[in-house]
Amino acid sequence: MRLGVLLLALSLFPSTALAGKGTVSVICVEPPRGGAAYRAAAAATLALRRELASRGRKVVDPSVSLYRAGKANTARVTEARAAVKAAVLDYDSLEFGKAAEQLGQAVGAFREALALDPRALSAEEYARALHYKGAAIFYNGDLETAALNFQDALAFAPEVRMDEAVFPPDLVKLFNETQEGLSRDGDIKVESTPPAEIYIDGAPAGVTPYSAMGLTPGTHLVRVQAPGYRLATQWVAVKAGQEATVTLTLKAGNKLKPFTSAVASVRAELARSRPGPGVARLTKLVRASSLVLVTRSRGERVQATWADGGFWVKRHQDKVADGREPLFAQHFIDRGAPVTPKVECRNDRDCSGGRRCTNDGR
Repeated sequence: MRLGVLLLALSLFPSTALAGKGTVSVICVEPPRGGAAYRAAAAATLALRRELASRGRKVVDPSVSLYRAGKANTARVTEARAAVKAAVLDYDSLEFGKAAEQLGQAVGAFREALALDPRALSAEEYARALHYKGAAIFYNGDLETAALNFQDALAFAPEVRMDEAVFPPDLVKLFNETQEGLSRDGDIKVESTPPAEIYIDGAPAGVTPYSAMGLTPGTHLVRVQAPGYRLATQWVAVKAGQEATVTLTLKAGNKLKPFTSAVASVRAELARSRPGPGVARLTKLVRASSLVLVTRSRGERVQATWADGGFWVKRHQDKVADGREPLFAQHFIDRGAPVTPKVECRNDRDCSGGRRCTNDGR
């Protein structure tokens, strides 16, 4: 009898194995103004995004996927790319002063674009522009400023090396010396209203209020985000032996109301332990195959629930205090308990994902 029930459940609902395929969006559904409850859930959210990305999953950031910087930003990037191309021609023609000026303007435009939309261009493209700018300044006679541009490139994209097939040995040598001489003793303090997730140079860092020590000196991009609010970003110059302070205010946007409404529905469904149309609506809004919903359960415990195909397929609860967020993320993915969906339907409106009620509770 039990075997028959199990087989029936497997035929009706997605298995936990489906949680390992397709794109996934990890969403903190705890209200940002919830104080300690929000910060605990948001910290676990960031840890889950990191862990999933480290396992080769394509993670869809909900705040970024819903954010639209507009056509003006696209045009800004297009113009800056054209300026870089023209500056490279000037550089190859040994017109270093002209190339440095054009590249300076292009790098400034790239920074504006990335501040408005973190997907505007890749970290590698931004770093390459800084490499050319530093090279033009170097041959224009200013070695110190050239090294500062290389330092900015290394601060934002440390994995992007200077192309030895493009740049001569003396430039590559300065770049390598700059990298070897970089300390990691810059500090940054970030505060926001309301509390929010923080990303530094595109990588999840923590939850505000946030302090980071041991950053590479240079210009870093700080981004804070919270469910239902527009992104807030700022470029920050971090200096060795000093602490840079950033205070950002997030604003709610009318275009985010459908997302906010869907999140409220999902929170209600989690409270009732019953998945409903909110899950399907939220999945569609963020353009992901599945969702991981993170909220504070009780006490210091945080709950993560994986939703796939309109159903919940796995869940995990644990404490995330004392830096246990990475362990929480690992345990959720590896040991998350399969969820037996509590399905109670009386008519088709009780079902999600276009399913029909069979009048027998399924």
